[in-house]
Amino acid sequence: MATEIKSIFSEVRESLKLVRKNMLSYFLATLGLVVIMAILIAAVVVPIVLFIGGTSPTFWMEWGTNLANSLSEQPMFAVTLAAIILTPICTLFFTIFGTFFGMSKEAVEKTETHAETAFSYLRHRGIALAGAGLILSLVLALPMVMLWGVTAATIGQVTGVPAMIIAIATFLWFFFVGGILNNVFPAIVEGKGVQEAVVGSVRLARTHFERVFGTWSAIIAIALISSTPMFLATSFNVMGVMNIGYGTVIAGLVALSALLWILVLLPMVTILITRAYRIITEGSLPAGEQSSISVI
Repeated sequence: MATEIKSIFSEVRESLKLVRKNMLSYFLATLGLVVIMAILIAAVVVPIVLFIGGTSPTFWMEWGTNLANSLSEQPMFAVTLAAIILTPICTLFFTIFGTFFGMSKEAVEKTETHAETAFSYLRHRGIALAGAGLILSLVLALPMVMLWGVTAATIGQVTGVPAMIIAIATFLWFFFVGGILNNVFPAIVEGKGVQEAVVGSVRLARTHFERVFGTWSAIIAIALISSTPMFLATSFNVMGVMNIGYGTVIAGLVALSALLWILVLLPMVTILITRAYRIITEGSLPAGEQSSISVI
């Protein structure tokens, strides 16, 4: 066990080295993919908005009032509507996120990668990535959204002990299900189909439990540590310790955390999972192996 922990720490260090070498590529890919995601959302939302009510401010004010009344009077309708809206958004997010595993595959194999690689994987493996994204949305994210929503619809505002219980349940669900499915995207970018990738990820989690969940635990720990400043700031505000300039402090912490994830942690997570996947499935990390996806 001690050897496994030491190995995981070593993998984190090696992943950070690759991030430092390819930080600009990941950053440029992030900017481009955010633009693509915004365009795709606008391409769906704008025609629907124009078809329903056009650009009439009066119509949308009345529609918003009626919707707010319906949501307050029928909380289960609000939960259902949230699930319908969030599922495609989460699927799109997971699909875009999956393209970073293509870059990380290239980085692991060649020690360097390019922003164009993400767009190439989106073009060549986009359908498979979207299929995996839909499964992750339905299995990983949607159950927790429904749990919080149904609880709120049943008992009203979720605070105190119920909130603590649901928060613990959310964490455990995310930890175990996320760990079981965290090798789906590495398998997709290797060329496997969605079903094969999901089944393979479950099998790897069972047969290589220590490596898979050891890597996933390291990622969860890093995520929690990176969020500590915001948790502390929120706690101080609740206790009335930090009132002056609270909004500015929170905004600064959120911006710093977001920048850290964009530049370092998000690429590191995908590289770390990719390295673990290659070690588990092939027993070593290939040197100079050519990527199976063209960047042209």
